[in-house]
Amino acid sequence: MAALGNLASRCGFDDKTNEIICNQLIEHLTNSNIRRRLLLEPDLTLDKAVTNATQVESAVQAKTIDADDSVSVQAGQPHLQPSQKKNEQYISSN
Repeated sequence: MAALGNLASRCGFDDKTNEIICNQLIEHLTNSNIRRRLLLEPDLTLDKAVTNATQVESAVQAKTIDADDSVSVQAGQPHLQPSQKKNEQYISSN
């Protein structure tokens, strides 16, 4: 973001630099959920946009990691054949 700010400062946007960068950030987001959330934010500033987008992205990544972990755990569970399940039920009921 700092590099982008430095480049934009040479464009003569004056006091609109952060607003223009914020608009470009929103326009070019690939995650439509983050874009929607930012567009609904009242009085959005560039700092708020970056903070909110980073937080949502981190939450999505954490959720993905959790989902991957649960899939790995489920994949590691032994799969019993139907006859083994009946035997296991019989043993546990006695």
